[in-house]
Amino acid sequence: MGLETLKIDDFQLHASTTKRYGLGAHRGRLNIQAGLYEDDLYDGAWCAGRDDPLQWFEVDARRLTKFTGVITQGRSSLWS
Repeated sequence: MGLETLKIDDFQLHASTTKRYGLGAHRGRLNIQAGLYEDDLYDGAWCAGRDDPLQWFEVDARRLTKFTGVITQGRSSLWS
């Protein structure tokens, strides 16, 4: 669909909460690289601001789209 290839723009990605800017919805892409330091502005994942089952991540496809699968990936980090 374009999350990894950047065909989906950052403004099309939304999340219920964000831990901090560097872990915002715009970082919820496959194979995105983390920063060199744990507190880098841009980190390797979206991270919810709360630890509860009500958190969500949304992609605005900008037209009616049938999604047939979802791929998830853990956070890329030099520290994990």
